[in-house]
Amino acid sequence: HGGAGDDTHTGYRAVSECAAWEDFCPVATLQQVLQEQGWLDAADLEQMEREFATEIAEAFDYALASPLPTEDDLYRDVYSH
Repeated sequence: HGGAGDDTHTGYRAVSECAAWEDFCPVATLQQVLQEQGWLDAADLEQMEREFATEIAEAFDYALASPLPTEDDLYRDVYSH
């Protein structure tokens, strides 16, 4: 597992480990395949990236405007058998 962004500064993993896994990025691999097959061009990619950036910005705005969770929220939707 890994967190968002580079966590090598924490000592959790080495820079070389992160670099080695970059070659196996499923998003980059899919992008390459789609472009090679002619199913995705630069204009499509730019449009998608703009839409993603907008969606992410809206999600952050929503989260920042939302109230903080309460202690009761810790016990909501928690199940055990």
